[in-house]
Amino acid sequence: MNIGFIGPMPPDPGGIAQHGARLVEALRANHDVAVVSWASPYPRAGGRGFDEDSPVMSAERSLTWWNPWSWYQTGLRARKWDLVVVQYVHPFHAGAVGTIIRVARPTPSVALVHNVRPHEWFPFQGGLARWAMSRCSRVVAHSRHVGEIAGRALPGVPVEVIPHPPNLEVSR
Repeated sequence: MNIGFIGPMPPDPGGIAQHGARLVEALRANHDVAVVSWASPYPRAGGRGFDEDSPVMSAERSLTWWNPWSWYQTGLRARKWDLVVVQYVHPFHAGAVGTIIRVARPTPSVALVHNVRPHEWFPFQGGLARWAMSRCSRVVAHSRHVGEIAGRALPGVPVEVIPHPPNLEVSR
């Protein structure tokens, strides 16, 4: 299967980038996986630097928070894949995620939801999540709590809870 994986990748900081890298490694055991990540995920003032200790994952770093054309181009590219896997991390990226999923249709898409609502308040967070993921073929969460929130926020979208892999090594 030809899979497109879209989301943060090392050397981006944090556990979500590491999670994505480990998932891509596992998928590559049996599938062809193309990786598209963020060149500029946040405005400079709110962005975080790279994790110096994290191994670099080969990825096309073409998505930018400020350029909807990069979202649209990724969606067009996704039409060539058999499946699109998108990490939904924060409502700030809802425009990009929603655009990619909509443009990629009819390619099936799966959203890996790390947070339906961010840890800190964000305006229109519920509506943005609903807009971004309402056309997904399926939503996957790693905790029952996030799965329940996703189920309420995304009526009509199948939500599956798959526990977080217990053997995922996290670099500190």
